[in-house]
Amino acid sequence: MLRDIDVMLVDLPDVGARYYTYLSTTVEVMKAAGRRGIPVIILDRPNPIGGAVQGNVLDTAYRSFVGLLAMPMRHGMTLGELARLAQSDLAIRVTLAIVPVSGWERNRYLDQTGLPFIRPSPNLSTLESLFHYPGLCLVEGTNLSVGRGSDAPFEQVGAPWLDTTKVLDDLRRLALPGVQFSATHFTPSQPGDGKYADTLLAGIRLRVTNRDTYDPTRAAVELLSAIFREQPDRARFTPAQFDRLAGDSLLRTQITEGVAVQTIVGSWVQSREQFEKRRREFLIY
Repeated sequence: MLRDIDVMLVDLPDVGARYYTYLSTTVEVMKAAGRRGIPVIILDRPNPIGGAVQGNVLDTAYRSFVGLLAMPMRHGMTLGELARLAQSDLAIRVTLAIVPVSGWERNRYLDQTGLPFIRPSPNLSTLESLFHYPGLCLVEGTNLSVGRGSDAPFEQVGAPWLDTTKVLDDLRRLALPGVQFSATHFTPSQPGDGKYADTLLAGIRLRVTNRDTYDPTRAAVELLSAIFREQPDRARFTPAQFDRLAGDSLLRTQITEGVAVQTIVGSWVQSREQFEKRRREFLIY
């Protein structure tokens, strides 16, 4: 398949979250090209949600196509930087070159660059959804809909049985910075995940009010914790799927056992700080 190819170019719009599979695709390209002595050039792009680093660090025992490297849920890196990190961590033998983004700084969001937003996939249809994605993608590993097949995928969650009044009371008392929660309804049409097709769902909508203070990973864990606390008889995990996304089985256990979210997110700090130190040699910007 790679016969007569002189060089492989990679030009993909990563979204800034560990779960997104464009890094895994790029790594497969690097491995295949390396075996044939073909150099790989990555045409880098800005991280659309900036440089914040948030969430837990994946345990490599849970490495998968949706979580390839020991990095946080929101990694704050570009695809080119991630490829450099992957080449080192996975010992990929390939000639790799990165064409850097001109003029981009890590604290700039996509809409501050003058570049247009082009949806990277059908269910990430707005820049707003990209800011929620590092947290709300965890909901895929539950019996809640994350809005696939609706007008706002990855901006809302719902289920026919969801008691939004109780859950919203819990969430609003927290006064989480940078995000607002509100009640909504939506009906998924041909959802890619097969959840609740053509069924009216009670939902909770998330809206970013301050991108600089918002932590979508904490917001998602607070949301899931509130739902499992208020409706333990209805809320369910799909364990294998959730653990792949979470990067360990501990988070699922902590939510099920009612561990305080402050304790959960506090336990992430040390490994995240170690990641930030480890990644320095691979940063371009």
